[in-house]
Amino acid sequence: MGSRRSKVLIVDDEDNIVLALHRVLYQDNHRYDVLLARTAEIAQQILLDIPIDVLVTDVHLPEKSGMDLLCWAAVETPTTRVIVMTAFDVTGIKDRAHAFGCLRLMRKPFDVHEMRATILRALDRRDSFTGNLSELSAIDVIQMLCIARKTTSLRLSEGSSSGVIQIENGEIVHAIWDKLVGEDAFFAMMAVKNGLFYTSPLPPDIERTIKGDWQYLLIEGLRRLDEAAAGIVPDDDDRAMPSMKLIPFELPPGERMEDSSSSRSNPPPPRTSAPLPQAAPIAPPPPSAPPRNLEVSRLIDQGFVALRAGNRADARKFWEDALKLDPSNRMIELNIRKLDAKNLRDQR
Repeated sequence: MGSRRSKVLIVDDEDNIVLALHRVLYQDNHRYDVLLARTAEIAQQILLDIPIDVLVTDVHLPEKSGMDLLCWAAVETPTTRVIVMTAFDVTGIKDRAHAFGCLRLMRKPFDVHEMRATILRALDRRDSFTGNLSELSAIDVIQMLCIARKTTSLRLSEGSSSGVIQIENGEIVHAIWDKLVGEDAFFAMMAVKNGLFYTSPLPPDIERTIKGDWQYLLIEGLRRLDEAAAGIVPDDDDRAMPSMKLIPFELPPGERMEDSSSSRSNPPPPRTSAPLPQAAPIAPPPPSAPPRNLEVSRLIDQGFVALRAGNRADARKFWEDALKLDPSNRMIELNIRKLDAKNLRDQR
C-alpha cells in the first residue's frame, strides 16, 4: 500500500487568484493534491473529512473570515501548516496570525511562484512534535527546546486561548498570548497547565521583543507564579529583578545568585534604614568563560527523553549525574525538585 499523498487546500473567493494558483501548483501534481474552497465553512468541512497538510487562506472571505478559519484550525487540526494571504497591510494581523500558528503572511498581489516555493517548504518540514501539557509542563517543554538550541515556534493552546513562543538558536526572542506581547506573554504562558503544545517552523518575519537570557526568564516566571499563588502583588522593583526569598529553591547559606545576562543592571538596594552586613565581593567571570559542558547538555537531554517515556527514575538519575558535573546549575536542581514533588503527589 502506497504512502498517503499530501494535500493542499486553497481558500479564496476570488476566481482569478484561485485559477492562477491552481495553474502553477498543477506542475506538482505528482507530489500533492490541490483542493479548493470558496468559504471558511466549506474549508472547515474539508479539514474535518480529509487530513490537510498545508492550508492557504485569504483573510477576507464571505461570512467567516480567514482569521476565524485560522483560529479554528489551530484547535481542530493543529498539525496543518497555514499560509495567510491578504490584500491589506499585514502589520495589524501579524501577531494574532502567528499566535495561531501561521507559517507565513503573504500580501496580495504576490508572485504565484513564490507561493509555490513556500508551499513546498511547508510540505518538506517534518521536524515538528506535539503533545499535551500533563506529564510535561510548559516550563519543561520550553527548557528542553532552549537547551537543545532549537530554532522553532512553540504554540500553546488552552481552552479558547492560544499563543506562541518563538525560539531562535535556543534563545527566546518573541512571545504572544491572546493580547499580550513580549515578556508579559511569555510569563502568562508559563502558567498554562492543561491544553496542547505544538512546534512549527519559525516564520521569516518575526519581531524580537524579548532579549533576556532564557534561564533568567524561567526563574523570573517561576517567582511570579509563586507570588500569584501566595497572593502577593509585586511592585515595580520586584518586577524588574527576581527577589532572592521568592526563588522556588533555597540557596546555601551565604551564597548569592547572580544575573546570567551581562547587560542587565544590578537590583536596587533593599528599602531599609538599618545597616546591612557587607557581603564579600564576587569576582566577575573570566572574559573567556568556557562553553557549556557538552556532557551536561547530553545528560539533561537524556533526562527529558526518559521523562517523556514515563521513566521518572531514569530521568532523575540523568539529572543527578548532570548536577554532579555542574553543581552550580540551578535549573537542573529545580527539575529534580519538581520531579520529586510529582512523585510525592502520586504516592499520596
